[in-house]
Amino acid sequence: PRGKSDVVAVGCAVTVEAQGRERTFHILGSTESDPSAGVISHISPIGSALIGHRVGESVTVKLADRDVVYTIRSIA
Repeated sequence: PRGKSDVVAVGCAVTVEAQGRERTFHILGSTESDPSAGVISHISPIGSALIGHRVGESVTVKLADRDVVYTIRSIA
């Protein structure tokens, strides 16, 4: 883990809210990803959308059948 950060980057744990539910993602490299354990790649649709954003910002991610808005609640 990188420690406290103001901006989402590789190595961060990011807590987001989407559709009324909170979830924490750890953003790592593509070979380390394990979506079922909350570890996503920095090149995945969600990971790449979150990179560079700050707490309080929202990003829209285009998934296969819908758009999902993720609001960043915390970064560690």
